[in-house]
Amino acid sequence: MAGDSEADLEHREPEHTHTIRQPFLIGVAGGTASGKSSVCGKIMELLGQNKIENHQRQVAILSQDSFYKVLTPEQKAKALKGQYNFDHPDAFDNELIIKTLCDIMEGKTVQIPVYDFVTHSRKKETVTVYPADVVLSEGILMFYSQEIRDLFQMKLFVDTDADTRLSRRVLRDISERGRDLEQVLSQYITFVKPAFEEFCLPTKKYADVIIPRGADNLVAINLIVQHIQDILNGGLTKRLNGCLNGHATPRKLRYANNSNYKNDVMIRKEAYVHKSVMEELKRIIDDSEITKEDDALWPPPDRVGRQELEIVIGDEHISFTTSKIGSLIDVNQS
Repeated sequence: MAGDSEADLEHREPEHTHTIRQPFLIGVAGGTASGKSSVCGKIMELLGQNKIENHQRQVAILSQDSFYKVLTPEQKAKALKGQYNFDHPDAFDNELIIKTLCDIMEGKTVQIPVYDFVTHSRKKETVTVYPADVVLSEGILMFYSQEIRDLFQMKLFVDTDADTRLSRRVLRDISERGRDLEQVLSQYITFVKPAFEEFCLPTKKYADVIIPRGADNLVAINLIVQHIQDILNGGLTKRLNGCLNGHATPRKLRYANNSNYKNDVMIRKEAYVHKSVMEELKRIIDDSEITKEDDALWPPPDRVGRQELEIVIGDEHISFTTSKIGSLIDVNQS
């Protein structure tokens, strides 16, 4: 053939070039029953995403619980007796988690396994997760593997006291997973508590934001939602072009702790901070109705140690002083 005729060219469908926007991955870690799923659910609710059809959502949620390894007959027999450690890093299929997250980063539709906690096995059906702008990935050991941890642009740690977590786990495992009280308590003492102290708690240091009291901490969640809204409103494209949500990378950041770090509202330098988030932060801190000591975001104590907090966002200098946060002051450009 010599080529296409003019008529063919006129009626040919135009070629569409789609620019794949790399999603913003947020990791959410914390102890068993700390409220990780509730935090993710609250974020979805406040963003109005929970009432949208799955394939139309801009925000998606993944759970590490979906990626438990397929058990051998011997392991399953132990699991049915409450003698298998589901809180150990080896219990998770990290290869599948990494592949899934990488596929998501490439804008692909992925199939997520469904784990049956009653029979301790993967179901035949899967859950479809469509390409989204923001993906929340939650689990007790989501930050344990560096290869997985490094995929997240933001990392949140849900910090809830041990008594609350245990009571929630007892209620959940009895009502939803067919366990009896003796089995739940035995498993907690033998596996859950030691694994939390050895594997989960140490990963708290990697968090960009720590959320005390989980989904009850609306102050913290509102700040995170404000940041996600900025991403959904277009900051993501600019960030991928070498900026952080439309602003150049912060040049200087240091932290303060004038007294008790639990009273401080702080964000680590690795977090992507937008001016609108800082304005919301200032509004919340200045709100006289906020009275609870720990209604705040705070970094691990080993990240805190200086006498003032300095932040520069691109060419923007944002400053204010409050007894809760110490000082947020202008930084002279060098």
